[in-house]
Amino acid sequence: MQRAIDRLQPAASRHPQLTLMSWAFRRVMTSFKALGPRETAGLIRKNLAEYARKCVNRHFDRKYHVDTSGTTQLADLTCESTNKPLGILYEPTPLRTLKCMFSMLPSDLSDFTFIDYGSGKGRTMLYASGYNFRRIIGVEFAKELHVIAQRNLKTYRCAVQKCHDITSMCMDATEFTLPEENCVLYFFHPFREAVMRRVLDNIEQSYARCPRKIIVLYYHPRHNNVLQERVFLEKRADRPVPFDLSAEPCIYRRRLELYETSNRPAVGRAT
Repeated sequence: MQRAIDRLQPAASRHPQLTLMSWAFRRVMTSFKALGPRETAGLIRKNLAEYARKCVNRHFDRKYHVDTSGTTQLADLTCESTNKPLGILYEPTPLRTLKCMFSMLPSDLSDFTFIDYGSGKGRTMLYASGYNFRRIIGVEFAKELHVIAQRNLKTYRCAVQKCHDITSMCMDATEFTLPEENCVLYFFHPFREAVMRRVLDNIEQSYARCPRKIIVLYYHPRHNNVLQERVFLEKRADRPVPFDLSAEPCIYRRRLELYETSNRPAVGRAT
């Protein structure tokens, strides 16, 4: 829809009498004749949803003076890591999903460090700063996204911000050393299974060295088998996320899972 509106501008300058509604009506009728009523209705729904999604995301960005919207393909990003082929495109966490997942956490988070694996432009870190975390860390291997995240951290303005110790780190997630303190770890399907396994290996080894409270939030859990086979973690919650206009289209409804460290042996695999 937005692209269509952009294309309208030159036509309107050549034909002042051509209004947006008359132009849209012509396009609908052309589609109706070429594709039929069913496909035309589908295209209308798709374009309206895209327009609404952009409006909601842009409202968030304008309100907080940041740039977190849109998707970016991995091929368009600079990543020095050999794990680039195992990464996933950039997509910000939908706004209602953020509200849902933070409601699943303890009310007092002052003893926890929040870590976002695949932090992108930093939307989740910014949202997390509205809670009383000890500190917040984002791990992102794409240079362009890391630069935008750093800029967002400087320009972000929110009256209810509670955590101001926020760091964006440009590095491969498999090389990140988990701090030996209570942690909330967030994954929004940031990489494929091979990398997910290596990251979980590092987390498990860190927990074996220093047992502590670790909470894992996993949105769009495509590789949840990697977590479920770890005996040091137990699934505490599994729920569908609410419908969200700010979310990118998906062929199936995404879910949100929460895991916590258990009292079982620190290292091993579930049988």
